[in-house]
Amino acid sequence: MKNRDIYALSLALLGEAGSAESTADYEERAGYLLSAYCSEVREIAERMSIARGERAEYDDPLFRPLDHDFPYDASLASPGAYYLAAMLILDEDPDLSDRLFSRYCDAVSRIASSLPMQSEEIRDRYGLL
Repeated sequence: MKNRDIYALSLALLGEAGSAESTADYEERAGYLLSAYCSEVREIAERMSIARGERAEYDDPLFRPLDHDFPYDASLASPGAYYLAAMLILDEDPDLSDRLFSRYCDAVSRIASSLPMQSEEIRDRYGLL
């Protein structure tokens, strides 16, 4: 899956699947916003990889080109489209942005709650310095 697929879904959510000229501003900002989204869900993506028995190594670039592969599991694509759509429309329609952001939060919460728990060693945070 490409980042552009998530961008296209976000445009569809906004009813903006029109010409490239009418969405040029959105496309210009999309790579930065997708990078912000990926930073937000990085820990969940890492937990998903670990649950599958894979090694999780993700980077956090400032910009994610739309023609590059989406770095995380495909199940994180739909929440990404909600997040991207909410951020793209934030200034023009705050109410719609809030509704889309709420859907993003719900989707990410469902994914996070479905992941298996991991036991970790207890760390002494109150030791002497």
